[in-house]
Amino acid sequence: MKKIPVTILAYAGVLVAMNILLSRVFTINLGNSIRINFSAAPVFLSGIWFGPFIGGLTGIAADLMGCVVSGYAPFPLITVSTCLWGVIPGLMSGILRTKKTQTVADSISSYLRVVFVLGITMAVTSQGITTFALSQAYGTPLGVLFFSRLPVTVITLLSNSFVVDLFVRRVKVPRIGTI
Repeated sequence: MKKIPVTILAYAGVLVAMNILLSRVFTINLGNSIRINFSAAPVFLSGIWFGPFIGGLTGIAADLMGCVVSGYAPFPLITVSTCLWGVIPGLMSGILRTKKTQTVADSISSYLRVVFVLGITMAVTSQGITTFALSQAYGTPLGVLFFSRLPVTVITLLSNSFVVDLFVRRVKVPRIGTI
């Protein structure tokens, strides 16, 4: 088994801290089950930059540490969903690798690819697994919760995609194979 470089662990740790800060401090709560925030972006970036394994671990660590900080008990389905925030973009990160952006058309194309990858991720996680978990936890009918969360998921998708696209194109991080 390969050892994970300390540099990558440090980056992942910073991304976990960013997730906790963004999800617990900088968030807009709209009831018990609907929140607007950028907390998924650090976990998405971890998967894209460091692969599905590190991305998944980042998601798990972020969820469990966030539960400790907030005083919540971990909910296994939510933890699986957060883990997949790192795994799915990590598996699909090849779609996002492009040349240096030169034109407006290149920028739009890059953003749309990020929307595609994160759209699949959020369809599976936020709209799928998390909605099911919340319906079980609160006793709300699944269909009602699904459609009430849909507009917020779309807004969150577009805003997180903007942040992720910005970071993917402009921030250079070490790859696992290059250290």
